[in-house]
Amino acid sequence: MRSASVSPPQAWPTPGSHQRFIELELRALTPIFKGGSSTTQVDEGRPFRAPSIRGVLRYWWRATSTLADVEQLRAREAALFGGVHGEGPVASAVSVVILAQQSTLGPRPGNKPYAFGVTGREAEGEARNRQVHTNANGKLRVEWRDDAAGDEVKRALKALLLFGGVGGRSRRGAGSVWWADGLDRPVTINDYIAAWRGLIPERTTRPWPTLAGSVLLVGPAKDLADAAWGEGLDGMRDVRASLDVRPGFVRARGADLFEWKRQDYIPISGRQHFTSRRAALGLPIRFNSRGNGFRGTMEPQGHNRYPSPLHLKVAQLGRQYYPVILAVRGPAPNQLTANHTIGAIDVTGLDRFLELAAQLPGWGRHV
Repeated sequence: MRSASVSPPQAWPTPGSHQRFIELELRALTPIFKGGSSTTQVDEGRPFRAPSIRGVLRYWWRATSTLADVEQLRAREAALFGGVHGEGPVASAVSVVILAQQSTLGPRPGNKPYAFGVTGREAEGEARNRQVHTNANGKLRVEWRDDAAGDEVKRALKALLLFGGVGGRSRRGAGSVWWADGLDRPVTINDYIAAWRGLIPERTTRPWPTLAGSVLLVGPAKDLADAAWGEGLDGMRDVRASLDVRPGFVRARGADLFEWKRQDYIPISGRQHFTSRRAALGLPIRFNSRGNGFRGTMEPQGHNRYPSPLHLKVAQLGRQYYPVILAVRGPAPNQLTANHTIGAIDVTGLDRFLELAAQLPGWGRHV
């Protein structure tokens, strides 16, 4: 096991001379996949990277923001996290520092294929044993320069801890982080649901991913974090996939069992205009059909990715672990392309997923 300590930036006041900071003991409940300075590797001794955490903190700040339009959002985001806005560059008012951390490097879990899907070229040789950080823990400090930013930063940090993760494939539950103290931590499922509702902005949905209009799915409690992660992955696969669906869920799926895949494949293989409900759950989608079928990728026209609105998370509540899936609301691509064919997203696919997932044994839906 390797550890690393990082000193805070000298430009910031020493904590203790002000109260504009939070320090948290973090622990990853599930392995952190890659997540290094390059997306293809891990960084030894650094399971938690400050730039990565800043990035996900910005995402959850947007998702919990109460601002009314895109221009207001961009201006406030630049003021908090830095960037170029208006007349020139703006310095960051938020500092993220990893004070200490440690982990054990290991291979990608072989029993969680749905978590990783197609993630590029497979690692070879010794690199196969260095794809994830396991048993990762560390100490995080988040500071802000002025009192006015405190509530926004703490709200974003809490959303990250409740629903987010670090590293690759975090929307499939990898890198689910939890914390020991420093912010109010839920200890029951009712506490968790109340914390989610307390973060929902009091406004209609906006043209960015937001908790406004979000839906929370909660699965059955498990004694181990790995079992909760497996339950969440199996649930997502049961709803989306056409193979390896658990027998107890086939009855709930009914005629819909193969509809999602067939709805895409038949028109795309014939190079006809298509409308895809599966695309509402994230892109790209890769086709690798056998025989006389085709191989290809469905993706947004002009882009290579549409991040899934679904966030699978493992939450530790008391002595048990729960799989939870948060569905955020936000804009979707206007046009898709696959097999040299133009298509469109059927945005009702997200609500259909939520409807079916709520029928998984032991799962419940909250709005």
